Amino acid sequence: MNEYKNTGEFYKQLIERIVENRKITKATFAHEIGVTPTSLSRWIKGKSQPRKKLADKIIYYSLEIESLKEIKFIIDNSTP
Repeated sequence: MNEYKNTGEFYKQLIERIVENRKITKATFAHEIGVTPTSLSRWIKGKSQPRKKLADKIIYYSLEIESLKEIKFIIDNSTP
């Protein structure tokens, strides 16, 4: 079952997780993916949706963060 009430909620959670983990602002993230902070804000609020290419970028950043967390976990828990 879909845990997100709407697409805005999906992007809101992804973007907030990305900026929190990378310790950057939403404006910085917007510029990194090549959009205005206003566009990013509209996606978060569910007023519009990113085009597929930009949606893929957001998902890529999210997956990259999860991969880095897994690698850190493995390193932290490996025996010397």
